[in-house]
Amino acid sequence: MVIAQPPGSKPTAALAAVMERQGDLYDNQKLSKVAVPLYKSALMILEAAGKKDSKASENLKKKISKLDEAG
Repeated sequence: MVIAQPPGSKPTAALAAVMERQGDLYDNQKLSKVAVPLYKSALMILEAAGKKDSKASENLKKKISKLDEAG
């Protein structure tokens, strides 16, 4: 899946939230092999946006950890 971002724009928390929602959809369908990369991408976007230590970032880390342990 590719998410278009305007040329020259910076990564945003909103884009990370979209990626996280996509991951949630796959997680709910028990497709963790697809959800984990989406969550990791969302985490990288948050880090690039300067929100490495945010609540959203912590939530993503918990989701990634949970799926890594399960699968």
